[in-house]
Amino acid sequence: MMNYCNMIMDMIHAIIITMDASGRIVATNSFLKDIPGYAPDDLVNRLWYDIFLKELPNENLEIFFQQLILKKQTHSYFSEIVDHTQTICLEWNFSLVRDQQDEIERIIAVGSDVSEYIQHENQLMSKHRKLIERNKELRCMFDMSHIMESREFSFDEKIASILKTIPLAFQYPNYIRVCIVINEKIFAAEGYKKNSLCIESDIHIYNIICGFISVCYIGTRTDETNNPFVFSNEEQQLVISIARQLSLLLEKHEAQYRRLELEKQLRHADRLAKIGQFAAGFAHELNEPLANILGYAQLASKNRNLSERLQKDLEHIIKSSLHAREIIKKLMLFSRQMPPRRLKLDLNQLVTEGLYFIESICAKKNIKIVRSFSQNSPLIKADPAQMNQVLVNLVVNAVHSMSTGGKLTISTSFSKDLKIAYLTVKDTGEGMTDAVMKQIFMPFFTTKDVNEGTGLGLSVVHGIIKAHDAEISVKSKPGKGTTFKISFPSFEESS
Repeated sequence: MMNYCNMIMDMIHAIIITMDASGRIVATNSFLKDIPGYAPDDLVNRLWYDIFLKELPNENLEIFFQQLILKKQTHSYFSEIVDHTQTICLEWNFSLVRDQQDEIERIIAVGSDVSEYIQHENQLMSKHRKLIERNKELRCMFDMSHIMESREFSFDEKIASILKTIPLAFQYPNYIRVCIVINEKIFAAEGYKKNSLCIESDIHIYNIICGFISVCYIGTRTDETNNPFVFSNEEQQLVISIARQLSLLLEKHEAQYRRLELEKQLRHADRLAKIGQFAAGFAHELNEPLANILGYAQLASKNRNLSERLQKDLEHIIKSSLHAREIIKKLMLFSRQMPPRRLKLDLNQLVTEGLYFIESICAKKNIKIVRSFSQNSPLIKADPAQMNQVLVNLVVNAVHSMSTGGKLTISTSFSKDLKIAYLTVKDTGEGMTDAVMKQIFMPFFTTKDVNEGTGLGLSVVHGIIKAHDAEISVKSKPGKGTTFKISFPSFEESS
């Protein structure tokens, strides 16, 4: 009968151990016969907890074993044994055999091999963790797209929100700090400091590097491991994916900005075309009757028998007609009805002759004119009448801005290396805000009161400058005056 019991025990795919109440092994089956140190002959007369509870401190082994066994129900406990080729995870279940006096006579321990189950469970946990991390990454990408597509915030506010979103995709978000650099502009999270625990990836717009993203671990871990932070392979790939996503979002943002700018330019061009058509027709319609008025007035003024009052009235008519003719010329110039004549001009001489008719106006307004001309007189190729129109318009604008007097500085200069001639008109007037500066070259835009300006002066200047392949820039601050600077392609350098 005993042999049958032993045969049955050996057929069971588990460790079966019989021990006395103290934990000393009496008998065991042959399940571990091929593992050195765990074969049946090696286990008999040894204490079970000395063999299978090695992970506990020695002084606690017996106490822990007694607490485990003396509980009144069937108990489970996990332990491992290590072979030179494998690690076997065992789940132990204990049964107590008692005598008639209810004392423990025998303890039967069954150790089931659950290695495959544990391995499978670990794999599932690993996949579960990866799914969680992947979900965090996808959530990060979605939030970034949502932020960039929002119309409620400025571009800088969007990037600031993205800085707060990116750390949530990492394993330890509380220790992550992010810095994004776009076109040399730095957006950094509070506490960011570049160190050896940083990962960086370039940001591209239309295949051109425009910046980078830097992700760093800051501080020291305070969990039970106290191990240093290390970026996993997945997190390193995540930084590259975030940089790629940022590149796509920035390209989309750039495309939208360009589209809006193009639409704005098209609307502006359409408006200019309509205004030009209107201006040309208007100018032609007024030119003939105005010429008649001017001609008859000039003819009448030659009569020597006129009274003094009548003579003055005719002078007012002639003066007003000439002023009206100048406005019509501006309109015709704005509508491109007067093609420019390109001649070689001395810029210093052009300014000197132009100021000759303006000095008296400046003197009446208590405005001091300061000339600062280049010694090597710059030569440009331009239409003299149109250049005079540019100078007059800029000076008149400067005079209007200095209602209580001031200083008007007109200078010329020449860059031999760049072959560019410069004309600068600077005043000490009221200055302009940024909002006003954005609109000064638009037709009919004016800050003057009704009947004090047409709003065509600077738009005509801008048109003339562009027609001459030149550039005009403006700098101004309220209360600090205004400076207009025109850059002409130099025709040659005079000796």
